[in-house]
Amino acid sequence: MLLSRNAPTKGNPTDMLTTDRPLAVIDLETTGADPASARIIQVAVLRLAESSGSLSLAGSFETLVNPDVPIPAKVTDLTGITDQMVKEAPTFDELAEDLRPLLQDAHLAGYNSLQYDVPLLKAEYGRHGLGPLPGLEDRVHLDVMRLEETFRGKSLGDVFRKYFGKRPEEAHTAMADVRSTCKVLKGQLQTYEPERDVRTLAERATGSDVDSQGRLKRSGGEIVVAFGKHEGTPLKRLREEEPGYFEWMHDEMEALRPHLDPFR
Repeated sequence: MLLSRNAPTKGNPTDMLTTDRPLAVIDLETTGADPASARIIQVAVLRLAESSGSLSLAGSFETLVNPDVPIPAKVTDLTGITDQMVKEAPTFDELAEDLRPLLQDAHLAGYNSLQYDVPLLKAEYGRHGLGPLPGLEDRVHLDVMRLEETFRGKSLGDVFRKYFGKRPEEAHTAMADVRSTCKVLKGQLQTYEPERDVRTLAERATGSDVDSQGRLKRSGGEIVVAFGKHEGTPLKRLREEEPGYFEWMHDEMEALRPHLDPFR
C-alpha cells in the first residue's frame, strides 16, 4: 500500500541552515539491525532546498515497501508495520527510480544514517542490480546523530526531548523520524550556533572517521577499531594479536577493505 509520493509537508524545520545543494533527509524502517542483510519496509525522504537565504521543502516521498520476506514480530511491535500492510506495496526495485530525482543532486542527511540508512540503501540498490546509490561523488552526508555527539547526545528520542522538553509524539515511522531529525537539527543550530554551512557541519559530524560508517577512526596517529569488543585497538596490533578477527572484518565488511589491506 503506497502511503504518499511527493506529498506536501508543512513547516520549514531548518531555516537557519545554508547549503550549496538540496539536502535529502532520509529515514528507513527495516526488517533488522544489520544493513548488509536487512530489508526496507518503509522509506521517507524530505528534500530541502535553499531559497532567499533559508531552506524550504522542495519535495517529499513516503511509502511502505514490500520486502519479499516476513517482517519479524519484534519489528512489527516497534513500527506497527505488518506483513499484511506491505503485501500490496511496491518492492524496492519498483520504487527505486522514484528516489533518484530526490537524491541524485543532493547532499544527504539523517539520524545515524551514516552507519545504517545509507549503507542499507546502497545494499538494496546493489541487491536489485540497480547500480550505485544515485548521487554525486563530492556530496557530503550530515548525520545529525554524529553531529549531536560532537555537542553531546544519545538516541533521537532523548535528543529531541533535550531540545523540546518531551519525546516525539510519533516515533518509528519513517516520515515522523525524518521530521524529528529536521527539528533536532534546527535545535542544534539555535543552541550551539555553529557554522551553518552543510559541508562544514557534515565534516564536523564525521570527525575522525576513516570510513563512511565510522567503524574505523584516527586516534593518536593510528587507525583504530571503533566498534565491538576490540574498540580502541589499533589495526596494526589487531592484525598481530587477533589475526582471525582482523580477517573476519576484511571478509565481512567490504567497505573497510581498502583501509585494512595495507595492514595485511
